Amino acid sequence: MDTIPYIAAWCILGSLLFATSVDIVIWVAKSDMPSVSDIIHYTFWKYPYLGWIAAGICYHLLVDRPHVPWGS
Repeated sequence: MDTIPYIAAWCILGSLLFATSVDIVIWVAKSDMPSVSDIIHYTFWKYPYLGWIAAGICYHLLVDRPHVPWGS
């Protein structure tokens, strides 16, 4: 159970790196297909409550608990 938060944090980091690399590949290839950023912006525009959910998750992860996770 102690390793699950670390696995989740690495998965979040990996997904951000993957989305960034896909955007870079699309930009370098000068493709007409929508980038990951375009899809995210369109989804948040069409379903604004998803943006509020994402903002709540970011607040919970970054602001609500700004202390060191090991309790020191």
